[in-house]
Order: sequence, then C-alpha cells, then structure tokens
Amino acid sequence: MRTASRAFIYGQPIGHSISPLIHNAAFKEAGIPVRYEAREVSATELAQAIERLRQPDVLGANITVPHKEAVIRLVDEVDPAAALIGSVNTITNRGACLVASNTDAPGFARALKEALIRVEQADVLVLGAGGSARAVVYAVLSAGARCVLIANRTLERAAQLASGLHEHFPNSILLTGALADLGPAEVGARTLIVNTTVVGLDSDETPLDARLLPRVGALVDIIYRPAQTRLMRDAAASGLRTLNGLGMLVHQAALAWETWVGRPAPLEAMWQAARLAQAEATPTRSRQ
Repeated sequence: MRTASRAFIYGQPIGHSISPLIHNAAFKEAGIPVRYEAREVSATELAQAIERLRQPDVLGANITVPHKEAVIRLVDEVDPAAALIGSVNTITNRGACLVASNTDAPGFARALKEALIRVEQADVLVLGAGGSARAVVYAVLSAGARCVLIANRTLERAAQLASGLHEHFPNSILLTGALADLGPAEVGARTLIVNTTVVGLDSDETPLDARLLPRVGALVDIIYRPAQTRLMRDAAASGLRTLNGLGMLVHQAALAWETWVGRPAPLEAMWQAARLAQAEATPTRSRQ
C-alpha cells in the first residue's frame, strides 16, 4: 500500500454515519495510520469534493446517499460491475486516477449468505429504485433469482433500473410496478422482500402494508438503525425471517477496505465496532 493518511465518506446528511467507527477500527487493528472521516457534501459541492480525492495523502472514499449515481460521471474509471449497476459506493485513488467500484452488491450477497437466506430461484420484491436498490437487484440476479419485481414510488425510475439489466440476465424475469399499486397478487408470491427505501429510518412508518406480507420466506430491510424497523416487526409477526442492514454495511465496508489496502480486512474488529455503534446510536438517515 502506498503512503496515505486519509480516507472519507461523502454524503448528505452524513453526521451520524457509523462508517468512520467501522473503518477506523479496521485501520487500528491492522496498524495502518489512516484516518477515515465523514464529510457532508451537497450536490453542488460534489465535483469539487471528488477532485480532492486525487491528493497523494488520500486513499479513497466511500459514497453514500444521495450521490451514488451522480459520482459516475466525475471519476476516471468505473469497473464493469459498477457500470452495469449504475451506482458507485467506493472510489480508490490510484496515483491521482480515480477508480470507482460498487461493494454494496457483493456486500449484500455476503450478508444474505451469512444469514443462510437462499436467493437462487427465489421470487424477489425490491422496494425502491435508488442507488442501493440497483446494487440489491444486481446482487439477487447474479445469485440466480428467478423473478425480481422492482416497486418504486415513481414507476419511471423503477423502469429505468430494470431496462439496464434485462439483457445481462436473460434467464431471470424483471418486472416493475408502483409502490402504491402493490396488492396481494404482487406481494404474496414473493419468497424474499428487500426494502431499500428510507421509510423507517427516522419514523415508525412502513413502506408496505402488513396485511400484504406473505407467510413464508424472508424480509431484509437494509436500514440498520433502528435494528428493527416497523416493517421488520410486521414481517416477523407474519412468520417471515427478518434481517436488518448491518451485515450489508459491514461486508461492503470490508470489501471497500480491501480495495484500498490490498489485503484481507479485519472483519471481526469491524463487526465489533458496528454492533457497538448500532447499540449506542439513535436512528439516522445515513445509510453507511
């Protein structure tokens, strides 16, 4: 690893992100003198903030909401998976050349595998169509999902997500729909439901009527604070297995860390920091 002393996470809002705790625990455990900091960056500040990543003392940065799609046009290279997903969460500074990648998708896949949630031949409902949804849809299609229904508040955005993936996964069925139009026929047949919306981050609201939930399968809410959202509580009451987003957060962080450092991440130290932060923190809008 070349000499570097700083790494960042950019987003808005970002003040209560636990990513600094996770990454700094990893750098400390590995004995690497890098300080990872959260920086609040608005859309108008994004281009300038990305340019600052070219400085020789900067290792790279994570990107979180709402910038995961916008940063693609601001970097020098985008790896093939991230380009297909259309969303970036990791930027690496390679000699002033900024290379973008997506560790959300493999991080989500690792979290599902760790929780023994089967995706192959599954019928999946994904709520939302933002940057995180793009990674989730790519992950479940790559794992062999039979059918994925993307439901979003605006149907156009869901259709845009699906259109870029159809030809790359010809053996899977990709459907789109409006969240408000979901009914028993659309929801009841799903064996895996994944919430990627912000509903439930800082309120006791849910993006999906509890009466629509199926009685078998699993539900994943990629929100990690609170540890149990209302959607998760409703799903558990319906008999579904539930999983929050902490595993996805830790695994995507570990993969980003390995991209920067070039060696295996100290995963246990990262998990320990994440669990402690989750237990102590209050709900926030930040995803990473």
